[in-house]
Amino acid sequence: MHIFKKGDSDYQDELNSNFGETSAELKQATAEIKAWVASQITASNQIPNVYLAEGVWSLNSTQTITPTKALTECRVGWMFIFDTYNTSNGQPRNTDYTAFIVPKNFAGVLSIPVTAANGNLTYKHVRINNTQIIGLDGNNNTDSMTVVMKGVKEV
Repeated sequence: MHIFKKGDSDYQDELNSNFGETSAELKQATAEIKAWVASQITASNQIPNVYLAEGVWSLNSTQTITPTKALTECRVGWMFIFDTYNTSNGQPRNTDYTAFIVPKNFAGVLSIPVTAANGNLTYKHVRINNTQIIGLDGNNNTDSMTVVMKGVKEV
């Protein structure tokens, strides 16, 4: 092994050669590490854009919704999607949506503010536990009947 000293005739050439090889290897390793880190961040931050439950529920006292994922298993919680409902033809209007987020550590009764088909503020009342959303009798008033839950998503 030859030790190069500053001032040797080929010192600079050897230094540049070593640095060039190291630099190329370092750049490749850095690129691989960055790609791996990016994939891990993307994978851990993505929440699937799928419904855990989908349908049309007025949330009366005979209706219970069981999402496919428990509340505590979600990253943040559940997001309820509401829409106005045409009581004449029995179909959602697909125009006036309301979203409401339920934190994953919540259990109990909620009164959720939603906008009725006539524009009035009304409430949907539900009881929530870790695995179910249970409708309540308070959802049978005129304004409340013009709003339905269309789905539950993970947030």
